[in-house]
This record gives sequence, structure tokens and C-alpha cells, in this order.
Amino acid sequence: MKCSLAFLLIALFLCTPAFADGPTVLVIPKGERVQYWKWVRKGAVQAGEERGVSIIFRGPRTSDDYRAQLGIIQQAIDDRVDAIVIAPSHSSISTDLLEKAHHQGIHVVIIDSASEFSEDVSFVATDNYRAGYDAAKFLLSLIDSNGKVLLLRYKKNNASTVAREKGMLKAFGEASGVEIVDSGYIGVSIGKTYYRVSDIIKAHPDVEAVISPGEATTVGCLRALKDTGLAGIVKFVGFDYTSEVHAALKRGEIHGVVLQRPYDMGYLGVMAAADAIESKPVEKRITTSISIATKLDDLDAVDVDEH
Repeated sequence: MKCSLAFLLIALFLCTPAFADGPTVLVIPKGERVQYWKWVRKGAVQAGEERGVSIIFRGPRTSDDYRAQLGIIQQAIDDRVDAIVIAPSHSSISTDLLEKAHHQGIHVVIIDSASEFSEDVSFVATDNYRAGYDAAKFLLSLIDSNGKVLLLRYKKNNASTVAREKGMLKAFGEASGVEIVDSGYIGVSIGKTYYRVSDIIKAHPDVEAVISPGEATTVGCLRALKDTGLAGIVKFVGFDYTSEVHAALKRGEIHGVVLQRPYDMGYLGVMAAADAIESKPVEKRITTSISIATKLDDLDAVDVDEH
């Protein structure tokens, strides 16, 4: 009986969009496991409170579950939500469904990662190419001009990290003598990154530096470097902020991390959706800022929740 009641409550929660008073915005992250998307949720909820918009936050468990994200979009269409704010987990797979939503009068805002869908109200995200370029330039400032660098890749067709990787390669290409060891696409999990980096380090013990394009690859690489005794010795620059990365920066086990603004993406994404619902003008491209935190920073002054 208790189990049946629990399922009933879940069902009622997921059906909320069809019955909520006032506008409803469904926010769809790539996944719900990593810290990054929890900050997106905080920003979205805050914007919803300020604009009197009901926020539903629902995403796949992992960032490579395309089917789950498609199912959530279809449910949003069936529930007739007023707007969808989505971070597409694939650059093209969701295009047809998003076009269907658009033609049924649902406003669509893209956040974090670019999509081939062209009828979006706005695209709210980091300038990922520039962020990757700047991260690589910072790493280059830490190593010898003839060093060997391990480039971690996240996932094919994940537009945000693909753009970062392109920016990284551009910066490395401008530095004569740097040799790149390419990991290939590792995937979205910390565990896969851990084992892949451990194997690459064994095959290339002369690697002087590593660069990572996302949270899972950064945390997985950090753990691999620690377990191989190379944390702090191999120069390491990553993306996205967690308490584990914060502690590693303080210990000098990671030398720089690119801080995005996921809270701002959630907040500004919902704000753009609310403006569209109210027929107000919306900027087509909204770029959120980045910064690079280093072990030289006063890390105790950094508010992790803002990143």
C-alpha cells in the first residue's frame, strides 16, 4: 500500500504541467547526477519564483540517455506546457520533437549546448569554443613548449564539449612543439574516465599535462592521477566546479578549472522563456561568463554554489 501511494504521488507530480495555474516551464537538463545540473535547477527555480512561473525540472539520470530525453520532450508536448528550456544531450536527435513542440505553440529555449533546432527563442550558454581555447592557453603557460599533453574528449555530438575541444586544439596548434595525445571519446562517466586515463598514463608515462572538457572527465581524471601518484606533478586543467575539485585545487592536485555559470544558465533560460510567453522581445544569443580558478586563488572566498 505504501509503495502504491508513492507511485501515485510521483505520477501526480509528473502530471503537474497540465493542471498548474499560470504558465508552466519544463526545464530538461542533460542528466541529473552531476553537480552542474543541480545549479542549473537552482537558477531555474529562482527565475520561476520571480516571474510567477511554475517550474518542472526533469531529466535523464545520465547525459547519454537520448531516449529518456526524447520521452521527456514528448511528455511535455502531451502535457501542453507553455515553454521548454532544454540542454540537448545530442546536437540533432531531439530536433524533430522540438520542431513539433514549436509548431504546437510551445516556446523552446536552448541552454548550455547548441542544437540543430533553429526555431529556438534564445540560446543561453558559455562561449564554449573560447572557453576551451582559454583553458588550453592557460595550460600552455604551465608547461615546457615541447611538452606532451593528454587531451580528454567527452562525447561525440555533445555540442558544448565538442566546441571546447576544438578551441583547445586551436590553441595547441598555435604552440609549436606541443605533442597531443588524444584520448578519443571517453563518455559521460567518472569511472570510464578513471580507467581510460590510467591506461593512457601507463602507455605515455612522459605526459606532462592533461586537459579535460567537462565535470565527469575532470573528476575521473583527478582520481586517476591521484591513484597513479601523479596528482600535482602532471599539470592539469579541467572544467566545472565540485567540492572534490575545490579540495584538489587547494592541495595543488589540479592547477586550474574553468568555472562556468550553470546557475545563470538556468535563471536566464527561464527568464527568456517567461519573456517569450509574455510576448516580450528576447535576445537570440545570451552568453554566460567564465573564469579560471587556480590554486593561487583565495579558494575559501569562492562560492561554489554560484558556479
